[in-house]
Amino acid sequence: MEKLVREKVDSILSLEDALALLTSFDTDLPEKLISINEAVNRVAATDLTAAINVPEFPRSRVDGYALSKSDLTKELPFSLKKTTLIAAGDKGNYVLEAGNTIKIMTGAPLPLNTDLVIKQEEVEEGLTDITITKLPQPKANLELTGSLVKKGQNLITKGQVYNPMLIEQLGKTGRNKVLVYERPTVYVVNSGSELVLPGSSLEYGEIYNSNQSLFLSLLKLAGCNVIKGEGQLADNMDLIKAEISKGLQVSDILIITGGNSEGDYDLIPAALRQLGAKIMVDGLDLRPGNKTVVANLENKLIFNVSGNPQAGYILFNILIHPVIRRLQGMKAPLNSWFNIPLYKDAKNIKQVRYFTRGLLIEDQQQLAALILRKKEIDYKVDNKIKIVAPLILDIPSNVGKAGEYIKATILS
Repeated sequence: MEKLVREKVDSILSLEDALALLTSFDTDLPEKLISINEAVNRVAATDLTAAINVPEFPRSRVDGYALSKSDLTKELPFSLKKTTLIAAGDKGNYVLEAGNTIKIMTGAPLPLNTDLVIKQEEVEEGLTDITITKLPQPKANLELTGSLVKKGQNLITKGQVYNPMLIEQLGKTGRNKVLVYERPTVYVVNSGSELVLPGSSLEYGEIYNSNQSLFLSLLKLAGCNVIKGEGQLADNMDLIKAEISKGLQVSDILIITGGNSEGDYDLIPAALRQLGAKIMVDGLDLRPGNKTVVANLENKLIFNVSGNPQAGYILFNILIHPVIRRLQGMKAPLNSWFNIPLYKDAKNIKQVRYFTRGLLIEDQQQLAALILRKKEIDYKVDNKIKIVAPLILDIPSNVGKAGEYIKATILS
């Protein structure tokens, strides 16, 4: 194994400066036309407007009876003669005459001269007529042309993510295909001679590589195509450079975990420099992840983050995922942070800005942030406390007392 000393860095970046730099990196993906049935969680590559009105004709919102304006001035109670029935999908042309009513089903076209529809349960039905004792509001239960979507109305903006309700709206305007950005392909490399994949036998001094499964899961949730590097990288410069070069040929982004500290065998930053990569980030002003490196090689980003799974999880959420969202073409790729008080004292108040996992909780109708300890996957609390959502917490230096305000972002 080779012994190298990491080059000293004159200055390191804040998270905000690193994100500003990396999300301005021009790496837009190709576009692809797909079925709307495959569009959920994909990013729109173009603006879309409605080609038609929805509905294209005035229709009934309920099962009931159509009433004409001329009959609405009658003194209550009054009766109207039943004439016919209009079902949804009926293509006939019907005219409602004074003194008559037409039974109409939900979604059916309104007959001409209809001023409102009264629900069938709100009338007294006879064999040949109905009796009305109370009238609803004017224009009740009418769905007029374009009342849901107007022709030419913007439906989705470039960079917006398709969700089920947006897709439904597209479907009801007749669109069956949409233009989206391709999913990014991410190559995941785990460095370290001490790592062994789960399922193998451990020898003395070895540990299981849980980081690989962690990053594969996070990337799949983020909507990426994922390729895992072959086996484990020994702490060998030639092997590391060969693996990086291989990953660049088949992916849009590389993520390398481990090998970025200042130990004798932390070779990744040196390997990147030997390959001619431009180092864009060489350290972050935070914990964990202060030794994080991000490089540009062959116009592709390479992230080298801590091999510690807790640190890797946090760095993925605060740094890598926003950059992936930008690569996917998302209009607003950055996390949304908000101010919130701490629920309990931190175990240790740190002298540096640090990020940690937490929970958004509600106690007596008050929201607060609860720090999760390193060993905790979740937190079991008493019945009076409601867990609302998982968080990443941004805790400034010298802050950590209950009631002090920090920043948090909700994990999607």
